[in-house]
Amino acid sequence: VLQAEKSLVLIGELVKKKRFSEAGRTLEEIKKDMDRDMPALEDLADAKMIQVEKQYLERWGRSLFSALEDLEISIEREDAVGAILAHLKSVSAYKKAIVGLA
Repeated sequence: VLQAEKSLVLIGELVKKKRFSEAGRTLEEIKKDMDRDMPALEDLADAKMIQVEKQYLERWGRSLFSALEDLEISIEREDAVGAILAHLKSVSAYKKAIVGLA
């Protein structure tokens, strides 16, 4: 999760510099990491037996994937403003999730 957050920051920097193809590749790496990591994060929430955290994690996962989709569309259209806004939303979601699981 922390590596993905750093990658999102990198995407923001790449978009600002209009390096859209690199930003798109970084986005694909984040998606692969999320597909890999989400089951482990869900298991962690289950292991803690705290339903509120599990619900929060599920909402966070949905909002993150939504933000990533928005970012992907923005990068494809080379829409720097939209991409940066989606990037900031994603970083915020990551930070909230980390705090929620701590």
